[in-house]
Amino acid sequence: MRAAHWRLVLRRSRSEWLMVVAAWLVVLAAASLISAGVMYSDAVARSGLLRVLADAGPTEVNIQVRARVDRGTAAAADARVVEELTRTLDGLTAPIVRSGRSESFALPGQVTGEVTDLAVFGSAEGIEDHATLRAGAWPVAGQAPVQVALSEPVASRLHLAPGDELTLLSRLDPALSIAVRVAGVYRVADPADPFWWGDQLALEGVAEGRSFTVFGPLMVAREDLLTRTLVHRVELSWRTFPTLDQIEPQALTSLRARVGALPDRLDAALDGSETVQVDTGLGPLLDRASASLLVSGTGVLLLNVQLAILAGYALLLVAGLIVEQRRAESALLRSRGASTGNLAWFALLEGLVMVVPAAILGPLLAVGLLHAFNVVGPLAGSGVRLEPRLGESAVLSSAVAATAALFGLVVPAVISAGPLAGIRRSFGRQVGRTFAHRMGLDIALVALAVIGLWQLNRYGAPLTRSLRGTLGADPLLVAAPAIGLLAGAVLALRLVPLLGRALEELLAHRRGLVSSLGARQLARRPLRYTRSALLLMVASAIGFFAGAYSATWGESQRDQVDYEVAADVRVISPGSAESPMWNLAGAYAQLPAGAESLPVLKDSFDLGQFGGRGTLVALDSSRASAVVAFRSDLADVPLGELMGRLDAGRPNVDLASLPGFPARLGLDLEVGLEALLTDEYPGRIPSGGSGASVAAIVRDAAGLIHRFAGDTADLRDGAGRVVVPLETPAEEATARTLAYPLELLAIEAVLRV
Repeated sequence: MRAAHWRLVLRRSRSEWLMVVAAWLVVLAAASLISAGVMYSDAVARSGLLRVLADAGPTEVNIQVRARVDRGTAAAADARVVEELTRTLDGLTAPIVRSGRSESFALPGQVTGEVTDLAVFGSAEGIEDHATLRAGAWPVAGQAPVQVALSEPVASRLHLAPGDELTLLSRLDPALSIAVRVAGVYRVADPADPFWWGDQLALEGVAEGRSFTVFGPLMVAREDLLTRTLVHRVELSWRTFPTLDQIEPQALTSLRARVGALPDRLDAALDGSETVQVDTGLGPLLDRASASLLVSGTGVLLLNVQLAILAGYALLLVAGLIVEQRRAESALLRSRGASTGNLAWFALLEGLVMVVPAAILGPLLAVGLLHAFNVVGPLAGSGVRLEPRLGESAVLSSAVAATAALFGLVVPAVISAGPLAGIRRSFGRQVGRTFAHRMGLDIALVALAVIGLWQLNRYGAPLTRSLRGTLGADPLLVAAPAIGLLAGAVLALRLVPLLGRALEELLAHRRGLVSSLGARQLARRPLRYTRSALLLMVASAIGFFAGAYSATWGESQRDQVDYEVAADVRVISPGSAESPMWNLAGAYAQLPAGAESLPVLKDSFDLGQFGGRGTLVALDSSRASAVVAFRSDLADVPLGELMGRLDAGRPNVDLASLPGFPARLGLDLEVGLEALLTDEYPGRIPSGGSGASVAAIVRDAAGLIHRFAGDTADLRDGAGRVVVPLETPAEEATARTLAYPLELLAIEAVLRV
């Protein structure tokens, strides 16, 4: 019996193969679109997440834990910290690197009570993989004297080489002295390597303070650090470098929660007896990534909802055409004893013939289409590569689309089933309104669309915050464009009957049989043509929406980039001993890619008890308009005019210009002194003094102020000459880079009488 049913279904499909193929293509397109939307959203989320993580700095994506522990509890603290880090990064490959640093020791050759040069011991697991040994060998534990490895800056400043020995005295225990032997000298392979964590002492070997200069760390084996160099406590560090390309976007929330709870868990694990500090930007980075993924996912969902509406209505259109085509055949089957259940069964079998292959091929076709986006289209040049994966969500979405398609194919066939006499009445019946029109559903859709679009215009985006402050997608705002699209299309169908009657009256008394018959047919049976009209309107509206969405999305991305960067390139550098902040402007100006560089100083200040904090930005107002990206609608006048107001309010100071590229400045001094006699000082002083120390204060073209000291001039009869070199003094380790031309701001003179 079932075989006979299948033969009947296949025979019916062959008889109307063109209609069946059209329906199958619609189902395949629907399954492919829905699956592609889900996979595209996942692929974009994952690609965007990996891009954010790849662009982040080493201290943002990695975690460092530091703790000062007693020498006797170091092993226990190490085990507990490693356990908590492993639990925090559960599911991720996250190697943990242990390092440590001792208390300070005094370098030899200093007088007791006048110690200013200190050194610290240190250890770092795996240092040999991140540094290049320039001479000697890496230290070995348990040797006498203690073997140490020095970085090149330390060896150069202390004039040490492999084989040299020295004795260090503890600053905390005068009785403790440690004899060390230099085993090797190394060079940091890559200062930007996350292994070094940007540690100034580890990278430069020297940290200068007001009272002390610290050298180091003198690298020793970890066993020697914990057993031979400690008095009371040791500073231990654990740095973990998670492989975040393994993380799925769905796991961001739980990972963020575990990272945020890490400091409290470490305090509890160490019983609060140790000072623990967690250094990482992973938490805020994950927050930004989650917000970005939510925004991108909502944007994709906006389009997916509309595509689902288009696919669903296209399927209903094809199903209606199939029902109309087979109305007589269905009525004949009813007259021969077929029940409504039999007709539903036949429709179900025929639907399965179309739906099952489409549900299987749809996700596979979607994967191929998404891979094509990496080759053609705007995404190909964005630097983001999609890696769509056929996961459970894509398969489930295809199954849901197929089930909905099956429902859309079966239900119209069951509803239209009737006796043979009913088919005759249906051909002659004149129905001018659809069910949606009779029930007023189109008006309800319009009202709902107006509310949704009003809310969307109010909030500016389909993202809102809940009462708890959680950012999320509002279902009404997400569906608002689709509801408006559908409401407009359905409402427009009210015009079809009116248009048909108007055309019938207009063409009834004119010559030409085709036009008059066409108008009469449209007027008598408007619903027969509303399906095609609605599909055309929905497709056209989606096309217009896609174009507008693409344009506004691109403009939004450019605005966000301009807001974050404020120029073509923004460089943020903390500076260092080798590259002080005052020397960076000249270095940036020499970069071949930079047409013009503009230094900017940003700081915050207090606005009072109730005013909060304000932001102060200092820049060169005369050049800001040529560098800063500024939207024209953010102010009534262009940025150049705004900056011009600042220039106009600046006081004019007549400065002496120093043209060209001067290397020195010659000054002729004529000094005349007049004594102001008082009761405290009734004596006399020489009229012209005997000598003068002179310094010149100049401002370069970048706006930076420099002070250059000159020689001491001998004055004869109050007159003399002094030369001020406009170059880096010999005692400065880093040469200054001046931006020419220069202007003379002031001359400082100290007279010797």
